[in-house]
Amino acid sequence: KFDPDRGKVKAVWKRKGKAADEKFRESPEEDIWRMIIGELCLETNDVNRLAAFCKALLEVDNGSEDPVHQTILADETISAVYNDGTDKKNDNRNISLAFTVENIASWFEKVKALGAEIIREPVTRPWGAVNMSFYDPDRNVIYLRNFPKKEQAAN
Repeated sequence: KFDPDRGKVKAVWKRKGKAADEKFRESPEEDIWRMIIGELCLETNDVNRLAAFCKALLEVDNGSEDPVHQTILADETISAVYNDGTDKKNDNRNISLAFTVENIASWFEKVKALGAEIIREPVTRPWGAVNMSFYDPDRNVIYLRNFPKKEQAAN
């Protein structure tokens, strides 16, 4: 969750069946199972191109055209697009991003309209979730997923 007073995102983890409280820890010794996510950063050769795609997908505007670094804030999620000056091969195979959405059919149409290459159209998984995947302009794999509402899952 994003805490605007502290400018940080807090991750609340459950451990051994017990819900963790939502207080920030000042010292890592207080709870070794808690971490604070600072941001998600996508490193790229072309910050403006990838940031434009992210802003269009998330329907946000950060007011920046900086070719080196852009911060994008959408609701509680902070992400950055950054070029550290090294050549990226855009052969990303070790990480993917997943977003939970409400109306996956609408998102599928939006992603197609943005010109993204679709990896898998929306499909219902055995556990009831509906997933789809596509490549962003740097060929990072992005998943969109929708979980059934509890009432729907019970039926």
